[in-house]
Amino acid sequence: MPTPPTHPAPGYRPDIDGLRALAILPVVLFHAGVPGFAGGFVGVDVFFVISGFLITRIIEDEHASGRFSIAGFYERRVRRILPALFTVLACSTLFAALLLMPTQYQAYSRSLIAATLFVSSFLFRRENGYFDLASDEKPLLHTWSLSVEELYYLFFPMILIWAWRGSRDRQFLVLSLIGAVSFVASAVGLQQDPDSKSVFFLPHFRAWEFLLGALLALARPRPSMPRPLAELASLAGAIMILAAVFGYSESTVFPGTAALLPCLGAALLIAAGQGGETRVGRALASPGTVFLGLISYSLYLWHWPLLVFARTYLGTEPNAWQTLVLILLSVALAAATWRWIERPFRGRRGLLTRRALFGTALAGMLLFVGIGIQGLTTQGWAGRFPPEARHLLLAEEDRDPRQRECMNVRPDADGCLYGRTEAAPSIALWGDSHAAGYAAMLGDLADAHETSVAVYTMPACPPLVDWRPIDQEWRDRCTRFQGLALGRILDAPSIRTVLIGANFAKYPYQDGSFELALGNVVETLKTAGKQVALIDPTPHTERKVPELLSREFLAGRTPTELSQPRARFDSDTRDVREMLDRIARGYGTDRIRPESRLCDSSKCYFYRHGTVYYYDGHHLSLSGAEALKPLFAPLFEPAGIMDPDADPIRRGP
Repeated sequence: MPTPPTHPAPGYRPDIDGLRALAILPVVLFHAGVPGFAGGFVGVDVFFVISGFLITRIIEDEHASGRFSIAGFYERRVRRILPALFTVLACSTLFAALLLMPTQYQAYSRSLIAATLFVSSFLFRRENGYFDLASDEKPLLHTWSLSVEELYYLFFPMILIWAWRGSRDRQFLVLSLIGAVSFVASAVGLQQDPDSKSVFFLPHFRAWEFLLGALLALARPRPSMPRPLAELASLAGAIMILAAVFGYSESTVFPGTAALLPCLGAALLIAAGQGGETRVGRALASPGTVFLGLISYSLYLWHWPLLVFARTYLGTEPNAWQTLVLILLSVALAAATWRWIERPFRGRRGLLTRRALFGTALAGMLLFVGIGIQGLTTQGWAGRFPPEARHLLLAEEDRDPRQRECMNVRPDADGCLYGRTEAAPSIALWGDSHAAGYAAMLGDLADAHETSVAVYTMPACPPLVDWRPIDQEWRDRCTRFQGLALGRILDAPSIRTVLIGANFAKYPYQDGSFELALGNVVETLKTAGKQVALIDPTPHTERKVPELLSREFLAGRTPTELSQPRARFDSDTRDVREMLDRIARGYGTDRIRPESRLCDSSKCYFYRHGTVYYYDGHHLSLSGAEALKPLFAPLFEPAGIMDPDADPIRRGP
């Protein structure tokens, strides 16, 4: 998160403002989904290094001249951080009230409180799970980095004051040790869990990035680099940052050791400019680049909420022209905020005395916390919506109450029993989150037949044990889980039927390896004497069904159904259904075809006859699964398997 720059001073370095521009531009383009900037998120790490350098330099200079005070330090942080932040929070809250559904507004309210209190990193570390809102539905998600930075500012001056009791070498040693511990903790944490949200979000795992910049500031009085070495270092630093921007992606295990590349690149650029201007430094110090750096803090604050609210309003990802407009609008708002909000509050002669400033800051924080509490206590300010819309929005919660408990997000395979839990399971349900949608309905059927169903499901993890094209960070846990699940199914003699379901079309099945792996699983189960039934894909839509219906009411319309052409479903799933046909034919497995109940000859329905079939755009609600109960009921008949001549449930195609 970019620290607002200070006013030009005797030690002012325009190349550092240019470095801010080099950091903020990839962040914005990455968040906007511009191709080629998959590693743009590393710009945040560059900001952390810059912040550590500048803050340490300011504190050291003031201490050397006898002007440093803790109160003065925090006053400057308030003047530079809060005016722009409060402006963006106020505008975001207005748009949240206008555009967000109650569930989304509740989540927004939590994040508003967290952003105001600078604890967003802890909130999003806890929230960022499969069952929470997607990242692109959280307008204040980007404030996690502001939280990390402000918590660093809270403790760093005290550490530096303590270190002042000794020599500069002692300061350097203390900060080096703390930074080394932080870096090792980050690297080891990701080695143990490549998908660790704690390492990504929590400040103590990021502290080394700030301290890298701080160490540069402490080393500043020492002889600067020789000119040829400075030129080489600045070029290498720029290349390292750009290599991370263009070479990394969301599948990169990050931060950990991968963060060294952009952070050391930033450190080299800062160090190279200590003794004078380099060629790269001159490019960074060009007027346009410096201006982008000056507005980088406001640009960081504005760009993400604009993108999130645009997606919410449009109901889909913005197209290329819309994305360009959003980026330009972000820049315009950032420039206006820098000129008329950031700058007037800067410096000791800025608006408001210290006492008035702290009082106003406290009042603003209390106001936003109060708004957040109101959003939480009113269930996302549900009263904004007419009763009919509120009723339809309840479908967002029409899901299995055991979902969090029973859909594994860790690489174990304990699974869950549904139905008569004291009875040995006769059926196993195995797959990803789409398969999990059938669990509660199957449990009802099992209870009626005095048996149970063993459920083994993991989100975004197909029921395969020897298939590799999953992202590396997810592969190990997914493969381990499914291997354990298969073992437990095979080891349970009471399980005679295995239901296999997944969002098959989501996975890259086209190269044949997926089909081979699924066929191997089916063959293994059949060899063990298990009956197998494959569950076909269900129709899906890009937007949440309850939200779409509620927005229809808000627009003054009363929807009687929500559907898409049957031809679209047939086209979207033709290849994957043909793959399932081949497996069913080859291994003599059964098929369950949900579309036979969700579609007719012309349409596939997401809402019909007062029933909302999905709690989002592609996961069946409890009501939706209930509508499919007749397809699954034959599983529990004494024969133990479905009538092979029945349609739409039949053995093979």
